[in-house]
Amino acid sequence: KGQTGNDIDCQTCPDHSHSIQAGQSTCDCNAGYTGPDGGPCTACEAGKHKAMRGSQNCLNCEAGKYSGVAVTACQGCGAGKFKAAAGLNTACDECVAGKFKAAAGFNTVCDDCNAGKFAEGTGQVDCLLCPAGKYETSRAQSVCSGVCGPGEYSDFAGSTSYQKCKECPKGKFSNTTGASSCDECPAAETTTFTGSSDLADCECIKGYT
Repeated sequence: KGQTGNDIDCQTCPDHSHSIQAGQSTCDCNAGYTGPDGGPCTACEAGKHKAMRGSQNCLNCEAGKYSGVAVTACQGCGAGKFKAAAGLNTACDECVAGKFKAAAGFNTVCDDCNAGKFAEGTGQVDCLLCPAGKYETSRAQSVCSGVCGPGEYSDFAGSTSYQKCKECPKGKFSNTTGASSCDECPAAETTTFTGSSDLADCECIKGYT
């Protein structure tokens, strides 16, 4: 309550304000609210904050932060999210495909996925290894664009180059791209060369018809 004049006729402070000293003649707006001394006090809108009591204006959130209504401090973005600039930040933005943010905090940028990794969707908290049979040479990719060709395979996940692709050995073939293994020739059949891409390359082993 605040004192009026020199008597002891005290009145209740307006909503969202208070007095902290005896004999105070006006009430101060609470933190998270703004207005003239004595009120009325209005809530800081979403995207702003006010840490102190009094008539100060509400301030925009800093980069990497956001807020709801009537808050005393803006909070950091969650994992997978960021906010690049200060302003009326009512929410953080999701990291785009190919980027990630592992932890919550004052996130102003997202991190690139390294070569050999990818992030397919938005708002990712980590990147995935390129699956066996595929590779990626560049950073910040949403898919692994490199693939082993027909007659080839790779059993290595997270590859950054075509060098991990190997020819199918004799007795095996692969008629697809991006294979992580090669198919066996039928029983009693084999190929006469490595890198086969067709079942038709399988021939009867000597002594079989």
